Amino acid sequence: MVFILLGVLLVALKWAEVAPVTEWSWWIVLAPFALALAWWALADANGLTQRRAMRKDQQRKDARRRNLADGMGLRGLFDRSASAKLRKAEAKAQASRQRQIDKVEGERERKRQANRDSILTTRMDSKFDSRFDAPGQPGSAPGGAGGKAGTG
Repeated sequence: MVFILLGVLLVALKWAEVAPVTEWSWWIVLAPFALALAWWALADANGLTQRRAMRKDQQRKDARRRNLADGMGLRGLFDRSASAKLRKAEAKAQASRQRQIDKVEGERERKRQANRDSILTTRMDSKFDSRFDAPGQPGSAPGGAGGKAGTG
């Protein structure tokens, strides 16, 4: 680009008949255009132009991703330090959630154990007749000898 600008400037000075450039030959005035052409050929042959184009495309993609992340409130995902902070905060939040889950599950397990113990301690003995009016047994009415455990 510099060669093109220099060539345009020299051509303009030649046509405007500025003192030192007016006396130069047209080959010298047009030489920057030839240098620009040689530079472009060399840059294309070495892949410089392609690398610049790829870098420009990547920057455009990154800018688009940043804009989308900003719109969604996720800007920190594109900064490494912020990303590390987010991962650390997420791990801390996950640990907190796990502690809360463990606490709730522990409480549920304690209730289950208490219910299990309650059922096991109040289980009726197989010899105990819980019916108040068992047919055909003397004293099966309430207050009689029939429904009491350990008699006889």
